[in-house]
Amino acid sequence: MRIQQRQAGHSLVIIFACAAVIGGQQPKIGYDDTPLQPDGRWRIHDGTRPQPTVVTPAPAPLNPVPPPADATVLIGARDDLGAWQMMDGSPAAWTMANGVVATGKGMIRTRAEFADFQLHVEFATPSEVKGDGQERGNSGVYLLGKFEVQVLDSYRNPTYPDGQAAALYGQFPPLVNASRPPGQWQTYDIAFTAPRFKADGTLNQPAIVTVAHNGIVVQNASRFWGPTAHKKIEPYTPDTARGPIALQDHGNPVRYRNVWIRTLSSRDAQTSPASTSTFALWKAGDLDTHDRELSKHVGEDHSSRETLADYKSHRFRMLYRDADGNPEQHDTIIDIVYVKSGEGTLVLGGTMAGRRTTGPGESVGTRLDGGERHALGAGDIVHIPAGIPHAFLVPQGKHITYVLLKIPAS
Repeated sequence: MRIQQRQAGHSLVIIFACAAVIGGQQPKIGYDDTPLQPDGRWRIHDGTRPQPTVVTPAPAPLNPVPPPADATVLIGARDDLGAWQMMDGSPAAWTMANGVVATGKGMIRTRAEFADFQLHVEFATPSEVKGDGQERGNSGVYLLGKFEVQVLDSYRNPTYPDGQAAALYGQFPPLVNASRPPGQWQTYDIAFTAPRFKADGTLNQPAIVTVAHNGIVVQNASRFWGPTAHKKIEPYTPDTARGPIALQDHGNPVRYRNVWIRTLSSRDAQTSPASTSTFALWKAGDLDTHDRELSKHVGEDHSSRETLADYKSHRFRMLYRDADGNPEQHDTIIDIVYVKSGEGTLVLGGTMAGRRTTGPGESVGTRLDGGERHALGAGDIVHIPAGIPHAFLVPQGKHITYVLLKIPAS
């Protein structure tokens, strides 16, 4: 009896589906039973939301876009997935050949973690079209492992607008649909600013992202309402201030190549300065917590950092370092350093070798020749004048954590 009822039910579905096609009705897109988004205008995955206007991008480049000299290559020409791992920490199980990575079972993530960055991603959905809507070339680029920029074959493939290619999944559709045809290589160029939190763990500024899809801006300093998810929006928590880049397995074959990242300083990032009249207090226990968290997220440059507050005229930052840092010089900025924990040596002055300019009045080098050496330990406070090259050296097996106040020299 159950089998007969199930068969009868399937027959009814087929009859109704055929009737809908014969009657010229379009399949339902999206959902009408999901929560409203925070601004109250649309539901999450709302199928009645206007579809973005289609804008044809320039032809796809024949070869990958070369990375900048200071970029960290995550997927390059060599068949090497050493920068990646599965979400459980095991080696990355996706396949790579001739510089192209094919999606496999399970998501992969970078071993390194990031905060503010510029990210370049090239991807291609299958040239043989199978499925429609969300079942066609579906993958995703997860920023900090929490904030998804959707990957989808959105070429003549209607779906709910906040789930199409270059959407901030479940939150903001792209300003326009800049998708290329299936099988062609496409690019995302992403500038991302991590969320900022107050000392008590409450949100101070949401995550901000600008996305260019195939060279066309489709997200312009858009602010995530929270970590992305299917049919809901997750709340902000302090652990979303830093994280890996992750690529999603959604059961569809998608290819990736030429993925690289550049970390950004808070000056480069899309931050909203706090009011100079805002009171701020970081108690010793708060700084201890920040110190412990920074020690868990050390990048390939042997450092980890966060901006505690940006008041436009001056900034508070906290840095953790477990190896020597490159020398740097700020022609118009004074650094005030308070050593929170650990030990190291400050090299002040001398001649900077391998100097290169990183911004107006800003430069870094490969080493300092000469200069004064000052041993530093917890509790020390240092004033570094503008225009003086300096570097922090850390003994092997040790670390130094310090709070940095950057103020204009004028």
